[in-house]
Amino acid sequence: MSQISNDVDYKTEVLNKYLLPALGCCVELDSEKLSDISRFVKLQDVIKYQRLEAPGPREEGALWFPLNGMIHSYFYSDDRNSRSGTRIWAKRDFIFDDASLLVGNSRSNYLEVLEPGQVLSINYMDLIKLMDKYKDIADGIQKLYIQHATYYQKRSSLMQQPPIKRVKQFREENPMFIRSTSQEVQSMHLNLSHRSYMSYLSKLKVGG
Repeated sequence: MSQISNDVDYKTEVLNKYLLPALGCCVELDSEKLSDISRFVKLQDVIKYQRLEAPGPREEGALWFPLNGMIHSYFYSDDRNSRSGTRIWAKRDFIFDDASLLVGNSRSNYLEVLEPGQVLSINYMDLIKLMDKYKDIADGIQKLYIQHATYYQKRSSLMQQPPIKRVKQFREENPMFIRSTSQEVQSMHLNLSHRSYMSYLSKLKVGG
């Protein structure tokens, strides 16, 4: 179970050390804005493979900011009874569902912790209040949306590669993810079955 910190001083310290420097590249920070951000942001401890989100309405979604570990998202198909990875998020990435936050669509992905640590979060509805009040926060979210789009274009290009080339390139580009996850989790992010992934690893003569 995750534990939410109610220590205001510690949360403020974490905000100043991690979140605000990351936001600084996107927004101008002043005392009123810092106070509003601090009021809405939650800090919690998380464990490996803890589920942070499941599909649902925008009102139940949140922007997540992992302080010291990776998180991944995936789509679950009821028809095929299988999971397909949609994104790997590094520590100190700003994690949010673009279409849900910005357009209001329902969220379709699960969000799961891959490394234990701490995460900051802010509910979409609270974030929208900040975006409405502060234009630079709204602009910052738009810049992050563009970064997300670039990631998904690159991922789409990778998924079009032949499977064995896809596996090789993916492993070369994601060494921390490979070291921190099981082969089953790795395979879902390559749109391969576990068995097929193992076969390609054997052909490449690499371990899990």
